[in-house]
Amino acid sequence: MIPVLFMRKLQFILAGILWALISCQPDNIYQIVGFADGLKDGDTVLMYRLHCLESISVDTAISKGGHFKFVGKVDSVSAHAIVLRQNKQSVRLTFFLEQGNIKINVFEKGKKEISGTVLNDIWNKYNMQADSMCAERSRVYAILRDTMLAEDVREIQWKLIHSKLHSSHAHMLQTLKVNIDNPIGLFLLMSNYKGMNLEVLDTILGILPVRYQENECVLRVKEYLYKESKTSVGKYFIDLEMLTPEGEKVKLSNYVYNNKVTLLEFWASWCGPCCREIPDLARLYDLYKDKGLEIVGVSLDVNQANWKKTIDMMNISWPQMSDLKGRHGEV
Repeated sequence: MIPVLFMRKLQFILAGILWALISCQPDNIYQIVGFADGLKDGDTVLMYRLHCLESISVDTAISKGGHFKFVGKVDSVSAHAIVLRQNKQSVRLTFFLEQGNIKINVFEKGKKEISGTVLNDIWNKYNMQADSMCAERSRVYAILRDTMLAEDVREIQWKLIHSKLHSSHAHMLQTLKVNIDNPIGLFLLMSNYKGMNLEVLDTILGILPVRYQENECVLRVKEYLYKESKTSVGKYFIDLEMLTPEGEKVKLSNYVYNNKVTLLEFWASWCGPCCREIPDLARLYDLYKDKGLEIVGVSLDVNQANWKKTIDMMNISWPQMSDLKGRHGEV
C-alpha cells in the first residue's frame, strides 16, 4: 500500500508539472482543429476575418483525411469564417477567433458544430436553436407548395410562418442583448440591423458598451439609423434648397404643397440609364400632371451647361434643381 504522505507529495509534484506546462504556453495562441465530411486530401480550406461583414482573407489550410488545422496568434477576438467545398458545394461557417482550442465539424446535410472556447460554445448553442427554427419553417413552406391546398388551410399555414419568423427574430434579439458586451452581440447587430424596427435599433445602440460606440462598423449602423429615421414613412420631407437651371434658388416645398403626389427623380446628364428613363417619365407626366402629379428632377451634375443642354435636348418639362456638387453635395 502506498503511504498517504507519499500520495500527497506526488499530487503536489504533478500539479506543479501541469502548472509549468500551462505557464509555458504562449499567450493569445489559437488552434483550430476541423473535420468535414466529403473533404478530400489536398482540398483547400480558407479562413476569413469578417470586418463589418466584409470578408478579408487570413489563412489557408490543406485537408488530409477530411481534417484541417489552423494555428496562430490572435490579438483581439472577432468574427471569422471558414469556407470549404463539400460534395461539390461551397460551405461557409462563421465562428469567433479567440485564444484556445477551437473544434469545428461540418457534417453532411448542413449540420455544423463549433466548440472549445467560451464564445464559440455560446455561438454554437445559438445556431443550433436558430437552425431548429429554420427547419420548422421549412416544413411549413413544404406544405404551402402543395397547389391543391385548401385556402383556409393555406391561410393558417401563412399565419404559422409569420409566427415562426417572429420567434426567430425575437431569439436573435434576445441573444444579441445578452451578449451586447462581447463580439457575438456586435456580429448579430451587424448581420441584422437593416431588418430591425428603428426604435429597437436605437435602443440597442444606446446600450452598447462605450468601447463599441466609435467602432467603424457601429458608426455605419448609426449612419443608417440616421438616414432611415429621416426618410421613413410618416416623417416630414427634407426641404431641399438648390438652384434652378437658370441659377435661381428654389425649395422643394415650392412644388410639394401644390400637388397630391411629388416624385423626386435623382438623375444626371452623364447617367445613361437615367436618360433612358426620361421618355417613360414624360408619358406618365403628360397623363397625370393635371390630376395632381408633379415630378421634380434633382440633378447630380457638376457642369451647368451639360445639365441645361440635356434638359433642352430631351424636352424635359418638369421642374429641375441641383447644387452642382455631384455626389459630394448635401443631397
